[in-house]
Amino acid sequence: MNDSAIKIIGSIAQVLFMICQWPQIYKVFKLKKTTGISRIYLSIAISGYLLNLIYMIHIKQPILIIGTVMGLLSISTVFIGTLIYRD
Repeated sequence: MNDSAIKIIGSIAQVLFMICQWPQIYKVFKLKKTTGISRIYLSIAISGYLLNLIYMIHIKQPILIIGTVMGLLSISTVFIGTLIYRD
C-alpha cells in the first residue's frame, strides 16, 4: 500500500473512534445516568488517546492529530458525565 492509502485508512479509523462515543455521550447527558459505565475503562481509553496523540505529533500527521484530539474529547466528555451524574 502506498502512503496516501495508509493516511486515508488512518483518517477513517480516527473518525470511527471519535464517532463511537457519541451514543454514549447522548445517553449519559439525556438520561442523566451512568449505570454500567466503567471509569477504569474510560481512564485507560483516555490514557491510550493521550499516548496516541503524542505519537501522532511525533510523526507529524495533522489529520490524525485532529482525529485523535476529537476522539480524546469524545471519551473525556463521557468521563466527565460519569463525574457529574454519579449513580
